[in-house]
Amino acid sequence: MENYIENGNLINENKWRSYIDSLRKGNNICISNKDEALSIINDCLVNSVRKRIDSLDRFGVMFSGGLDSVLIAKICKDLGRQFTCYTIGFKNSKDVVYSEKAAKLLNLKLKIKILNKKDLDEALRIVVILLNNTNPVYISIACVTYLGLKFAKESNEKVILNGLGAEEIFCGYQRHLKENNEEINKESWRGLKEMWKVDLERDYLIAKSLDVDIRTPFIDKDLIMNAMKIDPSLKISKDIKKIILRYFAESINVSREIAHRPKVAGQYGTKINKEMKKLSKQNNFKYVKEYLKSLNK
Repeated sequence: MENYIENGNLINENKWRSYIDSLRKGNNICISNKDEALSIINDCLVNSVRKRIDSLDRFGVMFSGGLDSVLIAKICKDLGRQFTCYTIGFKNSKDVVYSEKAAKLLNLKLKIKILNKKDLDEALRIVVILLNNTNPVYISIACVTYLGLKFAKESNEKVILNGLGAEEIFCGYQRHLKENNEEINKESWRGLKEMWKVDLERDYLIAKSLDVDIRTPFIDKDLIMNAMKIDPSLKISKDIKKIILRYFAESINVSREIAHRPKVAGQYGTKINKEMKKLSKQNNFKYVKEYLKSLNK
């Protein structure tokens, strides 16, 4: 199903990078009309989601209440499918607050797990060893994925959709702010190539350890190729990121408040980053990295 999986296994990094290079070859910026861009996103993203759920009787959506997960859920709903959205976060975290609000506005079935210190402690002990990594940022993001997938699995989900990849192809990061469109596009292609070591390996190992299947509509081949033809001026300005994707959300009746929610990285939206710092101090470590190193034994 996913272009980075072959025979049930993650392809190696070199193969992934070559694959992205093959998509980039001859792919030039050529779409500067807003309506044309919206039409392309509609065709490609809806088809991408449909392909990933057509054969399924049930599935879940990793849901943060942010733009990407809301779009996936809204498309699934518009396709007439029954599914459940899964949100994790500490009490009063932004992801919990926004997920409740978005689910109510869009009439989505939502399950929320309010995390506690024990949940995070157990996740850290598993994830640090599983990934053999003690980088605080990497591990905090991994914990979001692990706890979200674990929560969905506890509800007997086997397949979960997430929004991975949207930031790269629709310019969702600060690093996409460049002086000209060509440099912006170049940064997006670079980010796609880096996804293997930044995102794909991590999520694959976590999903495999939980025996669940992650599906990623935003990394669909046709969507990448067509979205990367859209003029970057339609994607990013100094004030707004993923501009055209927000317009698309409004075009399919997502409220402006949800469509224009500022991006909050998962480790912050769930408060996992903040709680990791607390755990480190409670275990008598000045720095989070030192605490994580103590777990990697």
